[in-house]
Amino acid sequence: MNRPARTPRATLPMPLWLQGGVEALFVVLFPMVLIVVPLSAMWWLGAFRDMPLEAVGALAGQMWLGTHGVPLELSIAVDGADPITGTWWFLGWAGVLIPLLFGYRAGRRLLRACTTASQFWQPLVGAVLTWMLVGLALTSLVSTSEVMIHLVAGALIPAAWMTVALLVGARREAGSWTALFGQDTTGWIARTSQVSRWTGSYLWSVVRCAVVGVFAVYALASVLLTVQLMLQWASITDVYQRLGSGVIGGASLTVIQLGMLPNVGMWTVAYLTGAGFTVGAGSLVAPGGTTVGAQPAIPLLSAIPTGQSLESAWWLLLVPVAAGIVAGWWLFREGENHLEDWFRSRITQPLVALGVSTVVLGLLVGVAVAVVSFVPLLLSGGSWGIGKFTEVGPVAWVAALLLGAQLAVGSMIGYLVAPWGERDRYVGPEPDDED
Repeated sequence: MNRPARTPRATLPMPLWLQGGVEALFVVLFPMVLIVVPLSAMWWLGAFRDMPLEAVGALAGQMWLGTHGVPLELSIAVDGADPITGTWWFLGWAGVLIPLLFGYRAGRRLLRACTTASQFWQPLVGAVLTWMLVGLALTSLVSTSEVMIHLVAGALIPAAWMTVALLVGARREAGSWTALFGQDTTGWIARTSQVSRWTGSYLWSVVRCAVVGVFAVYALASVLLTVQLMLQWASITDVYQRLGSGVIGGASLTVIQLGMLPNVGMWTVAYLTGAGFTVGAGSLVAPGGTTVGAQPAIPLLSAIPTGQSLESAWWLLLVPVAAGIVAGWWLFREGENHLEDWFRSRITQPLVALGVSTVVLGLLVGVAVAVVSFVPLLLSGGSWGIGKFTEVGPVAWVAALLLGAQLAVGSMIGYLVAPWGERDRYVGPEPDDED
């Protein structure tokens, strides 16, 4: 369906590369305001005791860089003892989503400013260079003896995130990657053989099936996490009361926990695979049992399940299988399992052909799920930089492999049972009047 024609918006007369730089500054500004305003209010109310205003500004810049995934090298001295060193690297998903949304919006606006899609590289280069300069300047200004930041990381990592956001936004505005980059992929596909087109559509359906399965298990894990938080609400509120941080401090702590809540949802996915996750070196939170030591005063961590055994929690391992059933059902409805058609043309027994193709399908879905889920599992964890808390989150490759195996089993079950659930949806041809 063609998009309706859009009335061009009046813009300031400026070259495209400069307009890209201006949009980049706005993308930096708004997330920075969301950090500076609460910190300034806390400083005004005396929450930071004798901390000078310059130090509060440095803390805001460090938080901005840390939100974008820049590693912070910590060296904190306590009562004249040797300094405690470590690396803070923890990507709160809700926190990084805000600048990504602004970058997405900027990508759409910059493509609208271009006469043709081939000009988009000009505002893109201007925006990326601006982000790199902002990251470089901010890193130089906020690095202290307690918090060291590498200049290259401060310049490149935020720019990399925003480049992705800009490209996704421009692609959304253009309608397709082909329209954005001007490549005639339709003609290339038309010149390939029918077998190649079927293979490509089948493999693409397998990848989408894996994405559906990962999203399904994440949704189920989020539901279970919500139930666990409700059951442990008394423990959570007790930690709040013990902290006695006041209204501003309590609100700030709540915002920080909301920022990491999507990460905890991914930890729950790792928990459901049986691999579990860690909250500090030497700890493990898994269905088979929980082993944790002293924890930081974060109310959210008081909801960690304890006292379980695999005999009582074995059903949790079936949750990813249920998500795999949803993915397999989706693949059946997609109708792109050309591998089954290929096996049916070469194996005379239909049941054998169906069984072989379903097993191959499960193996491919399992591999795709492991690949798709590895990066989210990896980015959900990190390091909190102090003491044993340099290891936080799941072991990504173990959880990804187990999740792939569980969703592979579920996808095979879902694909096999889907025909019985879809029988009533079939509409046959209308009977002939003569009949």
